Parts: sequence; C-alpha cells; structure tokens
Amino acid sequence: MTAAIRETTEEAGIIAEVDGLLGVQELPAPWSGWLGLIYLCRHISGDPEPQDPEMDAARYFTKTNLAEIDEPIEPLSAWLVARFYNDDLKVIPANPSNPLQSRGSFL
Repeated sequence: MTAAIRETTEEAGIIAEVDGLLGVQELPAPWSGWLGLIYLCRHISGDPEPQDPEMDAARYFTKTNLAEIDEPIEPLSAWLVARFYNDDLKVIPANPSNPLQSRGSFL
C-alpha cells in the first residue's frame, strides 16, 4: 500500500490515500508468477502531471472523455475504469482490529 501511494506521487505528482484493496491480479508474461495488488485510491492533492520519463501524460477523465480516446488503453486499466464508472467495484477496507496493526491489513 505504501508503494502504491509513493508511485502515485513519484509518477503523477498526486498525493493519494488508499480507500481499500480492490483485488489481486496474477500478472502475465514476462512477469509470470508475480502478483499485482490493485487499490482504490482517493485524490488528496496535487495536479496530475508526468514526473518522470515513464509517463507521457497524466490527467483525470470523465466517462465521456474516455469514450473519445482514439488510442489503445491498457486492457486491465480499461476494464477497471469501466467497472468504476458502472459502480461495479467492491472494496475490501483496511481492518484496524488486525493484531499486526498494519495500515495495509485487508483481512
């Protein structure tokens, strides 16, 4: 969870807060065997702007804006965004009763 917040700041200049875990995704080749943790985050501050060469653009889109994009969107991202706009995401919130007292406990 800490890495997700850090990456959001480092790559897009956004300060975000994690609302919960959306899920775990096994990644395809060449990352076979790796897992991606997918979090729903909330914007706290900052304007989206590329912060390093890994990104060529950063901005927020409305559902209408997304439909007007005429270039490919990474398939998992497109699927998650569609589910978000259709209110079809289930968030696992952090559980403060976990005895390990970790902010990233989603059990």
